[in-house]
Parts: sequence; C-alpha cells; structure tokens
Amino acid sequence: MELLQNHATSGNVAALIRVFLARATELKASAQCDNSVFTWQAYNALFIVRGVPEDNSNLVEDLVTSLVEVIVDVPLVDLTYALHHEATTTLLVLTSALVFASGELCYLTILKMLMTGRASIHACLFVKTLLKRFMAQDKPPAKDGAGLWNVLTLGLVGNGEDTTKRGPESPLASQSVLLLLVLANHYTADRTTRNPYRQALLHAQNFHDPAESTPTQAVATFKLEFATLYKTLCTHLHDDQTTLLLYLLLHKNEDFRTYVLSRTDMESLILPILHTLYHAPDKINYLPLKNITWYTERLINDISLGGLLILVVIRTITYNMTKMRDKYLHTNCLAALANMSSQFRSLHPYVCQRLVSLFETLSKRHARLCESIKMAEDLLEESENDMPDAVSFLTLV
Repeated sequence: MELLQNHATSGNVAALIRVFLARATELKASAQCDNSVFTWQAYNALFIVRGVPEDNSNLVEDLVTSLVEVIVDVPLVDLTYALHHEATTTLLVLTSALVFASGELCYLTILKMLMTGRASIHACLFVKTLLKRFMAQDKPPAKDGAGLWNVLTLGLVGNGEDTTKRGPESPLASQSVLLLLVLANHYTADRTTRNPYRQALLHAQNFHDPAESTPTQAVATFKLEFATLYKTLCTHLHDDQTTLLLYLLLHKNEDFRTYVLSRTDMESLILPILHTLYHAPDKINYLPLKNITWYTERLINDISLGGLLILVVIRTITYNMTKMRDKYLHTNCLAALANMSSQFRSLHPYVCQRLVSLFETLSKRHARLCESIKMAEDLLEESENDMPDAVSFLTLV
C-alpha cells in the first residue's frame, strides 16, 4: 500500500518515471540482444505510471518523449510486444484524459508537449509506425509470467482486462489506431500551431506511386503500402476505430482517395459498410439499456437505445421551440425523427406518449399560426414583402 501513496515526500511516481527513463535508454540494445531484464523493468514501471498523474512538467515531458522514442526506435519482437502495447496505452491514457477533464492544465500541457515539444520531431515516423502496426495486425505472443500484473495476481487473471470479454486479436494494432485518431483530431483549433501528426497522416502517399509531387501537391510526409492499408481497412471495418480512420483518410488524404477510386475491387470496401448500416437499426432499436440515471424527466427501466435516442431528440425539439427558436435545428431534428421512423420497433410506452404529445403540440401550433395568417391576409396584401417572413415561421411551429 505504501507504493500507492504518491506525494511530495514519497515521490513514488517520479521515481518510477525515472526508472523507466533509465531503462528506456537500454531498450533498443536489450531487444537486439534478446535480454528481457530491462524490457520487463520498463514495462512494469509504465504499468504503474499510467495510472497515477505526476505534476513535474519537466519529468512528464521526458516521459512523453521517451514513450514516443520507444515506439519508433525499439524493434517489435515477441520480447517487446507487451512493452510496445503498454507504451502505446500510456500515451493513449495521457492524451485521451483531455476528453474527460477539459481545461485541466496537466493534460493540456501533455498535449502541447506532443504537438510542439521534443516529441514532435518524430511526428512523421511516429504516425507511419502506428499505421504499420495497424497494417501488420501482429498478435501478442504467449503469456509471460514476468509482468507485474501476473506477479501481483499470481497469474490467476488476465492482463488487467475482463477475462469474460473477448478483446481484439491484435491489441497493439487496436491501440495504435486509437492513439493515431486521438492525435490527429486533437489540437486542430489552434491556428498558430499546426498539428504535425494530422499533417503527417493527411499527406502520406503510396510507396509505389512513381509520380513526383507537383507544385499543386503537398510534399509527401512519408510513404507506405496503400495496398496493404486498403486490405486491412476492408478486413476490420467492423471496428469503429477502423471506420473512423477510413473516413479521415478518404475525406482528407487526396492521394489515398485517388488510390481507392482506382481500385477494381471497390465492393471489398463498400460491402462491409453496407452490412453494418443494414443491421444498424436492429442494433439500435433492440439494444437494451438499464439505469440511465442522467435522464431526469422520468425514471425509465428497460428502454432500448433507439427509444432513448427518440426521447433526447424530442426533448431537443421541445426546448428549441420554447427557448432557442432555431429553425435549422428544428428542421434537422424533425428530419432525424422522420428518417428513423420506418425502423421504430417495440418502443417503450413513455416514448410513444412523447411522440404523440409532440405531434399534438406541433399540430396545435401549426393550426394556430395558419389561422393568424388567414386573419391578417388582408393586411399582408397591402405589404407583400412581409408575406415570406410570416410564412417562414411555419417551419418553427
């Protein structure tokens, strides 16, 4: 228990970070010599460090830089697989915390370290490495009992994961894509500093493309096998993170989009997406939810995800009609309900009640406004310019 007490006197986390930094300098050589001592010491230190924050900014930047260097410099072999997975997970934890702790100086600082600090000089190689990890889909080696988690639990449970749930076949590939997405989509609002990871991803080019960059094209940040990337994307489109990566590449990487359009096997990409969309209504309408404590209008048990989605959209429409009166939000929310309506199945009674109440409210408002316009049509005929403005309010009844 004393190990968990991190404060100014104990400095446990700082000590663990220094252990990792000391071992990190020897990791490349130890991996080449098949020496597991430094590798497991570094892995075990990281395993603890990623669960506890540290306020020493200089030490944290050393840690962040070292983690990036481990991923790009240390060879990936069976001996170092767990270390690479832990280093990737640690960076993912440090960067993803911003989503849950917006405004926390510690996490904003960590993100700035990656974008503008010493680690940023490795941005192109780092992005390329993460993509290659995704493309390789390397599976973890057999379990090794040297990990701290196995030592503490006597090897009776898995590596910190729920053993009743089946994880990805390649956890390193999965974590690499998640980290890549976090880095590419954070830090995009600051116009004074460009996100080097996003720029690297969006300007990657095909390794076998003989054409040189023209003045109208961006210079390639790095090159890799688009054929392998395309095949891996097609195979793993059932994963949300893979679909998001595909979307980002198609939307922002002109060279990758051109490559995809030149393929003759487009069905390999389209069919998995269509399959997911085809079954999406069933997954939404029948996926049961329990204990939704944040929905305070009424206590609801055993509602489906689709039913909860309808309730939130209706609440947004009602709030907009009484407070914001934004006709574009109003139109879009009603359009969303209309698009979903053909797939409504087994709705909760309260959801049905809210739908009927919404229709009743809209009908009354529409009738009332139409009557007002009819009564005033004589006045409107004298000022024809006012008619379009009056009629436009019909969209917000």
